[in-house]
Amino acid sequence: MGFGLLFVPLVGGYLFLRLCNYTRYSVARESGYTLIFGSAAVGLLLLVAARLIVVVVEVYSGYEAMAVKWYTFTSIPYAGTLLVAFALGPILALGVNLRYSREEGARRAVDNAGNSMEIVLLDSMKPTELIELTLESNKVYIGWALDALIANPARKYVEVFPLFSGYRDDKTQELTLTTSYAQVFADHGDEMEEGYAYKFRIVVPVSQVRTARPFNIKYYSWFMDAKGTDGAGASP
Repeated sequence: MGFGLLFVPLVGGYLFLRLCNYTRYSVARESGYTLIFGSAAVGLLLLVAARLIVVVVEVYSGYEAMAVKWYTFTSIPYAGTLLVAFALGPILALGVNLRYSREEGARRAVDNAGNSMEIVLLDSMKPTELIELTLESNKVYIGWALDALIANPARKYVEVFPLFSGYRDDKTQELTLTTSYAQVFADHGDEMEEGYAYKFRIVVPVSQVRTARPFNIKYYSWFMDAKGTDGAGASP
């Protein structure tokens, strides 16, 4: 088997890494050489597995004659093995994806990278979790992050479906909410057309985000109650 033909299982290994939910988000963070070596390692395993499959089929299924005809047609040694190795990459990736979701793969990549911003963004995609973004201008948006599923260390923008917006005081940094999107959605949601969420989405450059943190309405109300009771409380 010529070394040039080994490129076929290498591509199969690359497809596995890129399509498998367990590895696709981690691979996106790797450098070129790391990706090549990873693809080669997986491709070698696929090649071994493919060779075993072909041998078993030939020996126990009576396809020796067909194998001879295949070799005569292609004139390429081990062509069947190479094609099986190539096909195994995406097939095994799809098999893994049946048990391992994209969300789990994204979380694994973000946890391994230790990127706090991405962790908060991923958490805020859950129905019960909100994110609070404070911009350099002290403008504040509170809502759910959109399209944060794909963990991307080179992210330039953050999309948010807002429930509230407001600002922080320049001196005290106390939070004041001025707009309740949630109330508008509650009052007029039935009148809005399908897919209205994307019409209200807000796109913010990451470079303008000063802080990003989880936001809990119940805890926020506790701080507000404490502030109103004795004057010692502070807006979170």
